[in-house]
Amino acid sequence: YSLGFNRRLGYDWRFKATWGNAFRTPYASQLFGSDPLEPEAVATAALQLQYRPAPEREMELSIFHSRISDHRVENPYGGLSRPGSHQLYGFELRGSAPLAANLLLDLGLSLVRGDGDEEYRVLRYALLRPDGSMVREYDQWQEPVDRGPGWLLNFALLQRFGPDHTLRLAGRRGSGLEYSYSKGSEQGSHSQ
Repeated sequence: YSLGFNRRLGYDWRFKATWGNAFRTPYASQLFGSDPLEPEAVATAALQLQYRPAPEREMELSIFHSRISDHRVENPYGGLSRPGSHQLYGFELRGSAPLAANLLLDLGLSLVRGDGDEEYRVLRYALLRPDGSMVREYDQWQEPVDRGPGWLLNFALLQRFGPDHTLRLAGRRGSGLEYSYSKGSEQGSHSQ
């Protein structure tokens, strides 16, 4: 479900508010496993304020908050993470302005923060005792949630040669992406 509200505030300003939710298709191991089937869900609320004094000159500020529930991740050790709940929040500041005739500069800065860890529990071994009872031993560990980069800067130059012909030269720079291997014992980040 989604809901939106869009309102013009004078000639140059526009305000937009949206809320929506979505669900992800479960993993195959969820379909055939013994765990209850709860699909991952995300609910997001966002606000946007736009200033557009001219057709090719604009500035936008957007803020958002997402709540993710029943989130699962596959791991290389043979299982899914336990269902978890996380929150993401952030903002994006974006603007564009002409530099010369038919040459446009577009810039955007995004910041994202969040919380939570992924929790894993994978069967290490099972022993059948002589009395018929079963003893199960599990490996358990936590890894950081993959939120993507904490900040991201996008920039582009657009050269228009005609109504249907545009050359776009774009770049992106962001903070490191966190990683975790060997059941959480090796952690760090990759630059991008």
